[in-house]
Amino acid sequence: MGLNKVAVRFGVCTGSEKISQLAEAGFDYIELPAHSFTLTDEKEFSSLCKEISQSGIVCEASNFFYPLDYRVTGSDIDTKKIYGYIVKAVERAVTLGVKNITIGSGPQRKVPEGFPMEDAFRQFGDQIKYAGELAAKHDVMITVEPIRPESTNLVTNLAEAAKLVEYVNLPNVKTMADLNQMSGAGDTIDMVYEYGAYIKHLHTIDVKNRCFPVDPDDKEQIALVKAYLSVNPGGRITIEGAPFTTVENARLCLTALKNYVKEAGF
Repeated sequence: MGLNKVAVRFGVCTGSEKISQLAEAGFDYIELPAHSFTLTDEKEFSSLCKEISQSGIVCEASNFFYPLDYRVTGSDIDTKKIYGYIVKAVERAVTLGVKNITIGSGPQRKVPEGFPMEDAFRQFGDQIKYAGELAAKHDVMITVEPIRPESTNLVTNLAEAAKLVEYVNLPNVKTMADLNQMSGAGDTIDMVYEYGAYIKHLHTIDVKNRCFPVDPDDKEQIALVKAYLSVNPGGRITIEGAPFTTVENARLCLTALKNYVKEAGF
């Protein structure tokens, strides 16, 4: 494993206001909230594209797919509005250069009380499939994020995410590992190996302290990175769920991330 080095790219989930700081810190990409660039007008979106092109980093990934006020499961959802949004979100992600669209949005997909879970599963799965079909035309991956049970009741762990991936049945629709969500769902790092065929993206943070990981010898992070790169060599690694503080702290985090890869044998 250590004999064949793989090129790993590192990014951070944050808002567009942090682009220049991420570039200064040395990260490869920013992972923007999809709804933030999908709901902007054409002038604002054009300005964002220009800012990214001049920043020195790229927008290779996106998360927070649905707008905060959307509900995508239940008996009264606006299907036309949802599918129209999916078209625009994928189109704009492609324009930005996004290669991986993460669809998490736990509260938005939460199944209303009394609504059949199997129907909600199909509703959400069909939306994912539609997004996947659009993304496939541009060689873009869709990764469904398992969200811990305290935030949603639909696709809350890796096992359920694997079932959704099987339901969608598209080669460019997979799931992902997220250390924060895994810790809240009872998933273990060993399960990354178990569900390795389904995993194509990684989010991580210092779960205990809710911050960027900066300890280069953090055994949990090394184990996570080893598991992830074993099943997805050369995959992207994104910091998610922790606030950006300073450029110096971001640099320390990037140094730690690179050491996790090294210590994992890649």
